[in-house]
Amino acid sequence: LGAEVVGADASATNIEVARLHAAEVGVTVDYRATTAEDLADAGEKFDVILNMEVVEHVADIDLFVAKCGEMLKPGGIMVVATINRTLKALGLA
Repeated sequence: LGAEVVGADASATNIEVARLHAAEVGVTVDYRATTAEDLADAGEKFDVILNMEVVEHVADIDLFVAKCGEMLKPGGIMVVATINRTLKALGLA
């Protein structure tokens, strides 16, 4: 579809696993071991931001969401998904 995809995670280990997976399935993703805050401070801008199963791991949610908002281009879309707040879901997080 022509999208340029950036994948970010604060864990370098997670980024290495993601890179291996991308190579196995033959997709191109610009994986970066960084935080949303650092991406925003570097002036990165995106049409779409997907925060999937992330916010429950963030120390300062207000700052995280604000920085993600800074990275959205005008008319951009941010989607946030988080775990269900059940004991089972929290135990698996």
